[in-house]
Amino acid sequence: MKFAVIEDSRSQAEVLKAILKSDGHQVAVFSDGRSCIEALKTQSFDFFVIDWVLPDMGGDEVLKQYSRNIGLGCPGNFLYPHQ
Repeated sequence: MKFAVIEDSRSQAEVLKAILKSDGHQVAVFSDGRSCIEALKTQSFDFFVIDWVLPDMGGDEVLKQYSRNIGLGCPGNFLYPHQ
């Protein structure tokens, strides 16, 4: 599977990337929603792992933009901040 990880914490993104790659998946990492949406113009993904709170938009907005632009839904999992 091809995963898009959208996470603004570099350390958390790297951990997710390492885990997914160790299972044989392809992984693209984005630090904000806009860079992921821009990449969607030339790439497709099978699954999204998205931080709910991103510096430029909510993680839910990334999936809404994907659905609007591509016309399809896509499986995703949201990461919620908890302190």
